[in-house]
Amino acid sequence: MKILMRAAILSAAVLSGGCWMMQEPASRQTELYDLNIPASPVRGPEVRRIVNLSPSGVKMLCREQDGRITENRNVCWVQTPEAMLRRYFACAFRNSAGGHVELTLLRFELDRKANQAVIALEARFSGRAAVQYLEAKAPLQNAGGIAAADAMSKCAAELVSRISAITQEK
Repeated sequence: MKILMRAAILSAAVLSGGCWMMQEPASRQTELYDLNIPASPVRGPEVRRIVNLSPSGVKMLCREQDGRITENRNVCWVQTPEAMLRRYFACAFRNSAGGHVELTLLRFELDRKANQAVIALEARFSGRAAVQYLEAKAPLQNAGGIAAADAMSKCAAELVSRISAITQEK
């Protein structure tokens, strides 16, 4: 009886060890991406706040052809979209044109159907009653994180130009 018990325990140990050794290797290391630094400061408003209403967080989100939103767990942004944009705008608008703007982030995603990066904002400029909708798109060269960061940086640069122009309008 003791021999059968020992054999059963030994078999269980060997078999469970085999399952452990057959596991897939540990997941890849997380890759972190950030927006590029703005080329040079332009005249613009103070960005008072950015509220994120998009589903985007630190994980890169992709809108698929059928409307599903997917994420790659190993490819992430270094910060949340609103934090990255706040920092980007703070660097881009170092030369104050006066006034301020409050932004609501509606889209910050990679659209696989259209193969492009998209940032969409609602902007409330000081001294103006109307809310303005601003959207910037840039083509995605491929599905990697570097291409996504580059395309999102191009969208942010376009938004800087548009916000600067709106601020300087009389």
